[in-house]
Amino acid sequence: DYKLAAGFGAAGAATIALDQAGVVGSAFGGFLCLLALLFAVQGTRIRFVFDQDSFELKQVGEGELDDSGENIVVGGKNRWSYESFVNWRFFPSKEFPILV
Repeated sequence: DYKLAAGFGAAGAATIALDQAGVVGSAFGGFLCLLALLFAVQGTRIRFVFDQDSFELKQVGEGELDDSGENIVVGGKNRWSYESFVNWRFFPSKEFPILV
């Protein structure tokens, strides 16, 4: 799903267009466009996989999902049981969740 990337891209392009050659607005709009590019690239590379007791991060391989490797921050697999979630909520709403 590329909604987040499309939203940031549209906001960045609109900021640049509406600012009409202002340096601060163009820089901010450019930053938003770069974030949109990052979100789009990551959207093609990774998938969130949900099963009965946990959720996992996988990489898109050739025709199938591959293990994403070891987590570079905390070590171990990129797999978390639902019981380990302690602080969570839907942002901005349940109907359009961006961050959980």
